[in-house]
Amino acid sequence: MADADVQNLLAEYNKLSNDDRTRFNGLIAQPSLGSQPSQIVVDYAWRAVISVFVVVFILASLAIIASIWIAPFAGAPGKPETLITIFSTSVGFLAGVLTPSPVGQANRPKT
Repeated sequence: MADADVQNLLAEYNKLSNDDRTRFNGLIAQPSLGSQPSQIVVDYAWRAVISVFVVVFILASLAIIASIWIAPFAGAPGKPETLITIFSTSVGFLAGVLTPSPVGQANRPKT
């Protein structure tokens, strides 16, 4: 943008009343429509992610229990290390989701 264009824009801006300037500044400060997903989409995505981790947590818990109780009877060595890793990862994720943010509620957008 050339300096003359900037000067013309500033001159037109200075002609605006205070109310019009406030409205204009508010329009410029807002993100464009469609730049962020709606709250419904964000809520659905979080529900989907958390639901998957809850299912993994439950299945890993059942698999650990089964490997501890059933494996010795089947003659197979009980080595649940992989299952314990999956279990502890899902527990850690769910604990992180449920822990309040250290930043607090001040930075959350109002819905």
